[in-house]
Amino acid sequence: MHFKSGGKTPSGSLLRNIFLVMKLIAFFFLTAMLYMCTPALSQRVSISGKNLSLEQVFMEIRKQTSIEFVYESALLKTAHKVTLHVQEMPVEDILQHCLQGQGLGFNVRSNTIIIFKLDDDTQTKDPVNDARVVHITGRVVDAQGQPVEMASVILMRTNAGTQTDRFGLFVLKIKELQATDSVNISFVGLKSHSLQPGNKRDLGNIVLQLADNVLDETVIRAYGATSERFRTGDIAMVKSADIEKIPALNIVEALAGRIPGLNVWQSGSFASSVYNIQLRGTNIIPPDAVAVSRASSMVYLLSKPLMVVDGLPMAPDLVHASGNNYGMDASTGLIGAGGGHDPLYWLNPLDIESISVLKNAEATALYGSRAANGVIIITTKKGKPGKTALNITVNTGINVQAKRLKLMNTQQYLAMRHEAWDNTIKTGLPVAGLHSFDLLQWDTTRYTDWQQVLLGSAPNSNAHLELSGGKGPTAYRLGAGYNNARASYPTPPGTAAFREERSTLSLHISTRSHNNRFKLVTVASGAAFYSFQPFYDAYNYIFLAPNAPAMLDENGQINNKQWQTGATGTSLLTGNPMQLMRYTYQANWSSMQVSSHLSYELIRSLVFSINAGYIGSNGRQLRKTPPISSDSTLLSSVRSSSFGHSTDNGFTVEPSLRYENSMERNHFILQAGGSFQSDKQEGHVTTGRGFTTDDQMGSLTGAKTLSYLNNIAVRKTLSGWGRASYLYAGKYLADLSVRRDGSSSFGPGRRYGNFGSMGLGWIFTDEPWGRHLPLLTFGKIRGSYGITGCQNYLPYAYFATYTRPGTVGFPLPNFLYGIFTNGIYDGVSSLTLTRTANPNLGWAQANSADLGIDLYFLTDQRLKLTFQWYREIIGNQFVITPVSGVVGNQNTFIDNTAAKVENSGIEALIDYRSSVHPTGINWNIHFNIAANRNKLLAYPGLESLYLDYYYDIGQPLIRQELWSSFLNTKLGLYQYVDPAHPAAVSHFANNNPAFTGGLQAGISWKGVSLSINCVYAKQQGFINMQGTGLPGNLDPTGIGNQPLSVIQHKQPGGAFYAGPISNNLTMDINWGDASYMAIKNASLNYRFPESLLHKWGMSIYLNAENLLVLSTAYQGTNPEQAGLTDTQLPLRRILVTGFTINL
Repeated sequence: MHFKSGGKTPSGSLLRNIFLVMKLIAFFFLTAMLYMCTPALSQRVSISGKNLSLEQVFMEIRKQTSIEFVYESALLKTAHKVTLHVQEMPVEDILQHCLQGQGLGFNVRSNTIIIFKLDDDTQTKDPVNDARVVHITGRVVDAQGQPVEMASVILMRTNAGTQTDRFGLFVLKIKELQATDSVNISFVGLKSHSLQPGNKRDLGNIVLQLADNVLDETVIRAYGATSERFRTGDIAMVKSADIEKIPALNIVEALAGRIPGLNVWQSGSFASSVYNIQLRGTNIIPPDAVAVSRASSMVYLLSKPLMVVDGLPMAPDLVHASGNNYGMDASTGLIGAGGGHDPLYWLNPLDIESISVLKNAEATALYGSRAANGVIIITTKKGKPGKTALNITVNTGINVQAKRLKLMNTQQYLAMRHEAWDNTIKTGLPVAGLHSFDLLQWDTTRYTDWQQVLLGSAPNSNAHLELSGGKGPTAYRLGAGYNNARASYPTPPGTAAFREERSTLSLHISTRSHNNRFKLVTVASGAAFYSFQPFYDAYNYIFLAPNAPAMLDENGQINNKQWQTGATGTSLLTGNPMQLMRYTYQANWSSMQVSSHLSYELIRSLVFSINAGYIGSNGRQLRKTPPISSDSTLLSSVRSSSFGHSTDNGFTVEPSLRYENSMERNHFILQAGGSFQSDKQEGHVTTGRGFTTDDQMGSLTGAKTLSYLNNIAVRKTLSGWGRASYLYAGKYLADLSVRRDGSSSFGPGRRYGNFGSMGLGWIFTDEPWGRHLPLLTFGKIRGSYGITGCQNYLPYAYFATYTRPGTVGFPLPNFLYGIFTNGIYDGVSSLTLTRTANPNLGWAQANSADLGIDLYFLTDQRLKLTFQWYREIIGNQFVITPVSGVVGNQNTFIDNTAAKVENSGIEALIDYRSSVHPTGINWNIHFNIAANRNKLLAYPGLESLYLDYYYDIGQPLIRQELWSSFLNTKLGLYQYVDPAHPAAVSHFANNNPAFTGGLQAGISWKGVSLSINCVYAKQQGFINMQGTGLPGNLDPTGIGNQPLSVIQHKQPGGAFYAGPISNNLTMDINWGDASYMAIKNASLNYRFPESLLHKWGMSIYLNAENLLVLSTAYQGTNPEQAGLTDTQLPLRRILVTGFTINL
C-alpha cells in the first residue's frame, strides 16, 4: 500500500478550485440574466394570419409583449394589409417587413414604439426604410421538415448575408435587388441550395437535403462541428458505412489504413486485447531504462491519443495494482493475458456514427494539456424523427491464423537432430546434459502440426438490434448487441471453453421545446463483458518437436505419463501445452456512460449550454495457478489464486456560451466555456496460496496465506477555454483557440498551464482569378501553429510515496512469504521511501506547426488531392531517475527534463469518386501515404546520465541495438565478429517505418457492392522466426523445431547459407526488410430490391479481416509487429457472413 507525504495537503487547492468553479458558474448565469433583459425590438413574437391590418399586428405584439404603440389613426387608413406566418421572430424584423413600402417608419423610446410618416427625403436617406431595400423572407427545413437553425443565407453578388433563427426563419435585406441575383442557403452537413428570388419576397419553405458534396459534409471537431470547406485544422474522419464493414469487435480496426500518419496494432490475440494507437510518431521519452525497449507496450500507452466519446473525455489508464504506475497501464487491477482489455472494446461498432481523428494543434488545442498525442472523437448514432424503424443484424463466422510458418515435418526435423548429434561428437564437444528424449523415447513416426493444434480455427457470432424513430421535436434510438467469440486455444479437460462474451446497450434521446429555444440530448450506453482465457500464450509452443506426444491420453486426460518420461523428470511437464492452459484468467467487467447536453437560446444567436456526464467501469478478475505436479518439493506444486478488483469513475461538467452571427461579408462564431473533470481509478489484488484442492481456488476461504496489493490514482482538472472563428467574404478563414488547464497532478505553483493555437485558411478558388482555373473547382491553403500539453503520467507524482519493506508484486512460496513481507523493525511496522518528493514538476509541452493544401477537381469535386507538412517538438517531459538504495529501497526521483523530441513528416491523400454511370456502376478509390521522421533533438547533460547508452542526439528515440555477425564456414553457424576486430561494429537500427499508408477501393452495381481496405508499410524488423534454441538443439520443454529454410544450409566448410541460423536477436543478420502489404478488410454485400420484399430492406454480406498478407524477406506471422518484438503474435484472419433486415 502506498502512502503520500511531502508538501502541502491539497485541501487548500481544492477550496480554491471550488471557488473558481462557483465564480465561473456565476459568470454564466449573470451573463444569461443580462441578456434576458432585452430591449423592445429584440423581444420575439409569433403571428400567423392572412390579410392582417397593421392595427391587428400591433395589437398582437402588444398582447405577447409589454410594448406600447403610439401612432395617428389616419396614418394606418391607407396602409395595405399584410400576411404573416412567423414563429418567435424579433419585433424589429416584423415591423420592417410590415412597414416596407408603406411610407411609414418607427422609433423606439424605452418600451414604446412610435409610428410616423416618412417624407420623401427621409425615405431616400434612411437605408433601413429605403424603398429600394428589399426584405426577402423564408424558412429553411431539412428533409424531415424540421427547422434548420443557424443556416447561412447569402446574396452571392455582394456576399451580404444573414442566418436562420431556431424556427428556420430568416429575413435577408437586399439593397437594389437585381433580376439575376442569386441567394445561397447552406448548413454544415446539408446540401447547399441556390435560387433566384426574382419578384418573390417570400421564398416559402426551402428544403436542404443531406449533403452529397464532400465540401459540405459535417466534420466533427473539438466542442462543435464544421465543414470540409471551412476547416483549418487537420481532421480525418471514418464514418459508419466503413465501420460497419469490419468483422472485428473493436472500432480501432476501422482506423487501420484509412488515416494518414495513424498506426494501430493489437498486443494480444483476444478480441478484447489492448490496441496500441500511434499518431505521427513517438513523442514521449520512455521514463526509465526499462521502458526504452520498443517491445515495451508502456511507451505506446503513454503515446496514445486522448479519446472523447460523445463529448466525454475518457480517462487514461493510470495505475496498476502491482505498483508499476509511473504511467498509463492496460488496466487498473490484475492484468490478464494480452496486456489487459482495451477500453474501446466496450463500444459496439454498430452503434458508432463516426470517428474523427484530430491531428494538429489547431484541431486539438481546446483539449489543452491532454492533446499532445492527438485526439480521437467518437460519436454514437442518433435517432431521427419519423416512422419507427427496426434494424436487425446477425452474423457468424470463424477466425484462423492469417500467416503460417513453414516448419519442418518429422523426417526433416529428425534428420536435423541427428546431424546436430553427429557434429557434436565429431567436434569433441560434451554431450552430457543434452536432451535426446525426442530421438530415443518419443515416437519417431508421429507428426503433429502444432500450429493447427494450438492456433486453429475458432467460431464467433454477433447479433444487433436497433430501434429508432420519433415524432415532432423528440427523436430516439435504442441499440442492443451481443457477441460471442471463442478462442483458438485447446481447452483442458473439465474446463469450460475459452471465450469472450459481450453485451452492449446504447440509448440516444433528443427533444426540444415548442419554441425551439430549449434543447436536451441524453446519451447512455452500457456494456457487460465476460472473458475466460489462458494466462499464457501458446504461440512459442508451435515450435515443439513434431514427434512430441499428444497433449491428452486415450482417456481424455492430460498426458503426464508420456511427457514425464526420461532423465528430465517432472521439468518436462511444462512442455505439454495443455498444462499451461490450466493457468487461467477470468474477468467480469461492466461499464456505463451517461451524458446530457442541455442548451438554451438566451437571445437570437446566443446559446448557453452545459454538458455533464459520467464514465465508469467495474471489473472483477480471477487468476488461477494450479500445480503442475503433485511433488510437494517443487514450487510448482503450490496452488495460488489472485483476485483482482478494479474500478474507474470519472465525472465531467462543461458549461459554455456560443454566439454566431453574420454581418454583411463577415461571419463569426465566438465560444467560451469551462471544464471540470475528476477521475478516480482503484486496483486491488489479493493473492491466496496453499489451497488443498483445485476446487477451493475460486474462493479465498481455503487459502493458507494471503497477500494484498492496492493502488489508487486520482486526477482532477479545472479549465477555461475560448475559441473565435472568423470567415470573411466566404474565402478568408481564421480560428483562434485558447485554454488554461489546472491539474492536481502537479504541486502548488506549477498546476496551471496555458495552451492555444492559431489557424488560417484561404480559399483561393473564390478569388476572381481562381474561379477559372482549368479542372480545379475548389482550392484551399491552410496552416496553423499551436501549443498543447501532455499529462499521461502518474497523478500526484510530486508527492513522496512509501511502502512496507519487502512488499512484492507477485506471489511468494510459503517459506519465503514471512521473510520478505513482514516489514517489522523492533516490533514496530516500518515504511521505506519509494519516491522522493518534487514540488517543481510541471507540464510537458508540445509546439507544433503545419501547412496543408486541399485541391478538388472535376464536377462535384470528385477528385481530391491533399498534401500536409508538419513539425512538432515536445519538451519538459518526465524522466525517472534511480536514487541510491541508501535513501530508500527502490527509490526513484521524478523530474522534468530539458530534452526535446521532434517529429516531422509529410502526408498525402488522393481520393476519387466516379460520376453516376448510365449502367449504374459506381466506383471509388482512396490512397494515402505518410512518412514520419523521429529524432531526439536535444538532451542537455545526457553524457552524464545513465540513459546515455540508449540515446543519441539526432537519432530516433526507439531503436534496436545490433552487432556485426559473420558466417563461420567451419561450423555452419553465424557468430559475432570479435570485438577486437576492426570489422566489429555496434549500431542501432531504426524501428520506425520509413512510410506507411492505405488503399481503399469500392465498386457497386445495382444491389451488389464490393469494398477492400489495404494497409502497407516500408519498414525494418526482426526476420528471424526461429524457435527459442539454435537449430539442432532441444530445450527441456521439448521446443526445437525450425523453419524449413534451416535445412537449406550447407555443411560445415561451405560458404553459403540461405537463412539465419542463430537466434541471438542482437546479431545484425536477424534484422532486415520487413515491409508488407495486407488486405486488412474486405466486404461483399448484396441488397435485395425492396419490391421483392414488400418494402422491407434486406441485405446479405461477407466480411473479412486480414484476408491476405504479402511480404518479401519477412518470414514471420505478424508483420505489424516486426519492428516491435521477435515474439510476434500471429495475425488472425476473421471471416463472417450475415444479414441485415430493415423493417
